[in-house]
Amino acid sequence: MKNNILILVILFISLNSFGQNFLEPATSFSFTRPCYMQLNNEQEVQGKLSRWSFKNGVLKSVMLKMKNGEKRKYTAKDIFSIYMPLDLKSKIEGIKNMTFGFNNKSDKIGEEFVKSGYAYFEKHNVNVEGKIHSRLFQLLNPGFCENIKVYYSSNSQTTSSTSIYDVKIKGSNARSYYIKKKSEAFPHLIRKVDYKNKQYAILFLDCPELLSLKKKEKKWKFLEKHISMYNELK
Repeated sequence: MKNNILILVILFISLNSFGQNFLEPATSFSFTRPCYMQLNNEQEVQGKLSRWSFKNGVLKSVMLKMKNGEKRKYTAKDIFSIYMPLDLKSKIEGIKNMTFGFNNKSDKIGEEFVKSGYAYFEKHNVNVEGKIHSRLFQLLNPGFCENIKVYYSSNSQTTSSTSIYDVKIKGSNARSYYIKKKSEAFPHLIRKVDYKNKQYAILFLDCPELLSLKKKEKKWKFLEKHISMYNELK
C-alpha cells in the first residue's frame, strides 16, 4: 500500500513538471502541404487545401486541389477523419505542447503527421440539447490518448493569453472540452465550473489513484495532468 502511494506521489510530481499538454486548437492551415483524408467509405484522398470552412468553430467542409489540378469539395458528412497541415502561425502556437512528445503507451494517432505539423480531426456523434449531431472534432491530446481522448470545444471561452505580432506565446486556458473514454460511444462535454466538485469524480470513477488525490490537486488547471495520469495508470 505504501509503495502504491509513493508511486502515485512520484507520478503526480513528475507530471507536474514534465507532463504532456493539450495542443492549441488549429486556426489556420497551409496551402502548400498535402492534406490527408479518409472518407466514410474508407477511401483515402490526398490533395492540397484550396479552401476550408468553419461554422461556430466546427469544421464544415474542405476543398482540395488534386494532382491533376481538379478541385473537389468534401463536406463534414463525407469525411471520417482528416489531417490538415498547419501554417506557420498555428505551428508556433503549438510549439510548447509538441515538445512534450508521445508517451510509450500511446496509440500514436498519426504520430509522424502530428509531429510534422498536422492537426487531426475525427468524426463523432454528439448530443447537443437532446439532439444527436455528427461533427468533426480536433483531437488535442494525440500523444496520450489511448484511454481518454480530449477534443476542442467550439463553445469554449478561454482565459487571457500573451501574444506577439498576433501569435500566442502563452497558451489560453479553455473553460470546456469534449472528452471521450475508450469505453464510451460518444464524447461528452466537461466544464471548468463543474469539474472539481462534480465531473471529476464521475470521469475518474474507475481510477482509485486519481480519486485519492487531495482536493487542491483536483482543480481544472491540472486537467492535462489528470488525463495523462489516467492514461499511464489504466
